[in-house]
Amino acid sequence: MPSNYLSSLNDSQRTSLEEKLFAAQLERCFICGKAIDLSLHKGSLEIDHIEPLSLGGKDEPANFALVHVSCNKSRLSSNLQVAHVMSAFDEIKEKCAAMGPNHPTLGDILEAYEGAKYELNLRINDGKISYSLPEIGVNNITTIPVFKDELSGMQSFFIKLPIAYIFQDERINQTKLGSNVHRLVEEFSEKKPQLHISLGWTQTNGNIAKTKIKVFDGQNRVAAQVLLGAKNLPLRVFLNPDLDILFTTNTNASTVLRQVAFDKSLQRRVSLRRDRLKVYMDLLLALRDESTKERKALTHVQQKANVPFDRLKEYISELQELSLIQDGAMPKLTEKGLQYMIEYEKVVDFMNRMGMAYR
Repeated sequence: MPSNYLSSLNDSQRTSLEEKLFAAQLERCFICGKAIDLSLHKGSLEIDHIEPLSLGGKDEPANFALVHVSCNKSRLSSNLQVAHVMSAFDEIKEKCAAMGPNHPTLGDILEAYEGAKYELNLRINDGKISYSLPEIGVNNITTIPVFKDELSGMQSFFIKLPIAYIFQDERINQTKLGSNVHRLVEEFSEKKPQLHISLGWTQTNGNIAKTKIKVFDGQNRVAAQVLLGAKNLPLRVFLNPDLDILFTTNTNASTVLRQVAFDKSLQRRVSLRRDRLKVYMDLLLALRDESTKERKALTHVQQKANVPFDRLKEYISELQELSLIQDGAMPKLTEKGLQYMIEYEKVVDFMNRMGMAYR
């Protein structure tokens, strides 16, 4: 959305604002965090709203940021703060590329943000756990209750820990972070609460132990919060669990139990699947058209394909996984993507001839 404030500035006033933002941002782009040179990058910099006007942001200097034009065009969020966070995530993904296809994991995020450094000192006594955090200078002793599930018999406790004491699980669910990290970053940046607490486990030998707290469920949620700068996170931690049972339970939660929900909404899901094929087609058409322009921007693709901004990242990731587009600041169609468009039109033509309108 255009800025009336920026439009009112003359060249001297705009230059002065650029210089103030340049200094305030420590001479770095607000989105990618890389260096800005006011001389070398002259003509390739923009001033934009951090929080969009459409989401209640104010049209004033406190809500402005100085960014590279290329970063601003390729960002996948209307909110610059979220764009900055996702740029940092993309940088971590690039660094992890050589580690194999199962990265990045929560462990990679924690390592990048000074997490997963210390084991937790705790004492178990009379249905309670006492612990302290001397490694970070917190010497207070905190005592919390241990709960026992009536049916499974498993024990667990609820705790809020600094990320320095939180580790990636390597036994139950050591999976690659998914594309919904972006959606979660968007959600949490809008001050929406997490509705499900993340789960961890720990094993102790005796009543006094120094042990790791390992997250096995809700890893994307933890990653999103860490990316947004959270330093302390709430967890439910299973104490000395049977890991085989915990593994089976966690697996069922993402397979068998989800199948029940699928069966109840099969017709609705089939319709959504068909709609997604159309979304893919609209995005491929928009990407193809945008590739012919001199000034390219993903925001133009989003608008032309008429998809929500917070879903664009997900759709782009899916198209990449399907090898329909190539990765890049402005994705390009592959041969497979071009073939998809041809075959899609054939299907639409067939359905129309059969009197089954699809568009």
